[in-house]
Amino acid sequence: MSDIYINRHDQQLGPFPKEEVPDLVASGKFAWDDLAWTEGMERWGPLHRAVAFDPARPVTLREEVAEEPAGFFRELPRAFAYPFSGSSGWIILFCGTVMVFMRHVVGIVPLLGWIAYVLLTGYLFAYLFSVVRDSAIGEKDVAEFPSISDAWEDLLMPVCRVVGTFLGCQLPAVGAAVALGTSGHLEQWVWLPLALAGVGLFCFPMSLLTVVIFNSVAAALNPAHILPSVARVFPRYLVIVMLLFGTLVAITLLGELAIYILGDLLAMPLVAFLGFYSLIVQARILGLIYRTNEEALGWFSHEPR
Repeated sequence: MSDIYINRHDQQLGPFPKEEVPDLVASGKFAWDDLAWTEGMERWGPLHRAVAFDPARPVTLREEVAEEPAGFFRELPRAFAYPFSGSSGWIILFCGTVMVFMRHVVGIVPLLGWIAYVLLTGYLFAYLFSVVRDSAIGEKDVAEFPSISDAWEDLLMPVCRVVGTFLGCQLPAVGAAVALGTSGHLEQWVWLPLALAGVGLFCFPMSLLTVVIFNSVAAALNPAHILPSVARVFPRYLVIVMLLFGTLVAITLLGELAIYILGDLLAMPLVAFLGFYSLIVQARILGLIYRTNEEALGWFSHEPR
């Protein structure tokens, strides 16, 4: 059997004998959605596909067409129906709504409530990462909730990765503001940190996608990776960013309207549902950036070194 190279934490590892991969996954060393390559594959793909790949098996035209991802603008409207897809879509939405609701409730309790709030947030982020990964490899049904084997890796690390990526994207703006404030030129050059903050927000979705695909904050904050990636898919990426932030604004306004009409107590379940639904849709759209632009991005288009 052929050997497999695996990309983990932005590091190329291997080769590993194909027959040993299931044991490596079972031990927790790798995950089935880690990116991998084996001889005969045109590009890197999820590990489970690399294990199943057979270069000797002929591929029919129908199979090639089935594997070809639909265009981005064709997939985009389907993202809004994605949370309801599969046999467990409604169950996922209900359970996620309860978790979001509980975040609001426990957040008002000092100390223990704050700890529970962080853990719930981490699990929600971990689930959204699963949605992005499934979308990136072409899964149609809504992602299942992930299992928890390690509190640090499965609950706290997702929070650290999201917060660290956001702060890293804003670091140039903060640095410029501090430098200008220290030199006394902040009033004349106030547009510079504001512009850098805007660039950071604009690049944040691509950086977050990089965190999920590479499982590495360092790669997500590397300008030599992020800026060329944005440039390669700029027209579509611009639409995506506008849609992501537009969805966030629309859901926020709907939540405020629900609170105004129903009051805080009655509106909270509806606000929680809208919030969780919008997060799944935004994670789906984020995954579609990679799925429909894989070749243009070229993140794993080369063979292993």
